[in-house]
Amino acid sequence: MIEQSLIEMVSAKIGDALIKELKKHRLLKLEPSAIELVKADIEQFNYLIEQLSNNSLYEHMKTDAIHLIKEIQQALNKVQNQLNEKEFAIFYSCLFNKKPKRTVAFEFDIDVGTVYRIINKGLEKMAIWIYPHVFLNELMN
Repeated sequence: MIEQSLIEMVSAKIGDALIKELKKHRLLKLEPSAIELVKADIEQFNYLIEQLSNNSLYEHMKTDAIHLIKEIQQALNKVQNQLNEKEFAIFYSCLFNKKPKRTVAFEFDIDVGTVYRIINKGLEKMAIWIYPHVFLNELMN
């Protein structure tokens, strides 16, 4: 009986250590990251703006839609203050105007890798504003 409980205790410790290491190296994600949550919010934002402009959103959904739209717009204002004008234009063009990254890179005469870095920088800043608890938790783990 003692051996069985010892085996269970050791197994639990090893399992916890393994999970911690996998998370540390981003090989295991049990919950979506703050950046993934922001990306999903931006997709929802774009969809809702389109639905509202077409007047095809159900009445009972409008309150929630307006709340999300305001939240994204507030975060965008914060991000705009933290990025330079060119970076914000690149960020906005790709995520809100849905321009292909290669097209934006060509328009701004930069490489595609720079476009990705700017997008990630903007997403990170939005994540700090929209999901501060998730973002901080990711930094601590």
